[in-house]
Amino acid sequence: MPSKIITLDPQHYGDAHATRKVESAARRLRYRALGAECRDRGITSLLFAHHADDQAETTLMRLANNYLGSGLAGMRREARIPECESLYGVHDSGSPRMLRHEYALPVAKAQNADMLVESGGITILRPLLSYTKDRLVATCEEASTQWVEDPTNKDRSLTLRNTVRYLHEANLLPRALRRPSLCAVAARTSDRVASLEAQVDQIFRSFDITFDPRSGHAICKASYQAVKEIEGMPESDRIRAMLLRRMFTLVVPTETLDLSTLEAASVDFLHLDGSQHDTKRAAPILAAGAIAVRLNDAEGAFVYEVRRAPPPRNAKESRLDLEISLPLQSRGKDSENVLWSEWRLWDERYWIRIGSPPPEDPQTLDVVVRVLTPEDINSLRRELPLKTSLWKKMKSIPGHLRTNLPVIVQILPDKKDRIVALPSLDWSRDMWSSKVGKQDRQGTQYYDIRYKHIDDSLTFPMANESIV
Repeated sequence: MPSKIITLDPQHYGDAHATRKVESAARRLRYRALGAECRDRGITSLLFAHHADDQAETTLMRLANNYLGSGLAGMRREARIPECESLYGVHDSGSPRMLRHEYALPVAKAQNADMLVESGGITILRPLLSYTKDRLVATCEEASTQWVEDPTNKDRSLTLRNTVRYLHEANLLPRALRRPSLCAVAARTSDRVASLEAQVDQIFRSFDITFDPRSGHAICKASYQAVKEIEGMPESDRIRAMLLRRMFTLVVPTETLDLSTLEAASVDFLHLDGSQHDTKRAAPILAAGAIAVRLNDAEGAFVYEVRRAPPPRNAKESRLDLEISLPLQSRGKDSENVLWSEWRLWDERYWIRIGSPPPEDPQTLDVVVRVLTPEDINSLRRELPLKTSLWKKMKSIPGHLRTNLPVIVQILPDKKDRIVALPSLDWSRDMWSSKVGKQDRQGTQYYDIRYKHIDDSLTFPMANESIV
């Protein structure tokens, strides 16, 4: 197999020898470099050589850091690539799918049925977790195959993992903390987690879910029968927390959210306690930037609205302002003679890019993607007639969801900014468009928007004939 050396650029982290976070910084740089290389080469699976000894070390370190429950499962055999959330085509993106109409809110189907939902990305596989290092070394020796070991692995003062490795190799730990025992703990925990995840998947697929990609909110209905079955399960509290996490994942990425935190937040979530019809007693559940609000029950089911939590008033958060710059002289053209910027992830929900026909004189197109504010709405009302299509589309969005909508603001040469598009509503000014026509439209600017990855059961693959 041909090999390639990838050089990391740590300039944003300062002097590597002066920081105490050199290991975490190197980890982030390494994953992002590997992910980008896989994307550029069309590779969808990245194989790691972690083995049973590594698994034992991971489990012991998690014990030392007070991990409990599923945390003791150690490394997964299959997982999404970490540290790459903002890289398009690497993290849960690159293979767009179409939202299945039976899962879309009726108004969303009518107003913006063409918004695609992202999927794909790079998957990490660890096929050697069942094998000890000694066995792998013996296999290589038998096959006369050379291998490489990092010399810094022997430095006990460098990392906690190196210290744990030394304790194992010197047999300085009690039997319960030696490698075979720790691997057995990880295997049992992993099996238990897999069983729970299978139960949660089955229950979640039974929910009646409708989703609106324009505002990024979902309505989730859980039947009383399903809730009754949950209450009879041995780990009902953990299952409720996992279901809540699955619901939150519709509007924000929450895969790494600590389940114990969600268990504490979901005290009143999906409980048949005789007060299920009293929605006033159910406090909203807020976690990981998402909020689940209990609505009036319908047709023998709990009903929740799940959406992005609104930003605090008078607070500037980094998630609200995303600058996108398109150097028109340096980008490659697509088949329709349009220059496109890179895809950027806004508010952990929407992948957005901008485009433009190549100009005669080199220049740069600069925009900011931010949240729509009440002041923006008032300004647009003063400027645009009531019969403008924007107001019909805006009317279809509940008022409390409007301040979660993305808006594209163009930075003009005189440093003034101007709202040019509400991309999730498929509205833009005359000089901007969401669809690139085959005809040559010089001077028009473009935007493209896709929703983040959600459960694939709610979408169709692009090649599926049934979507035509």
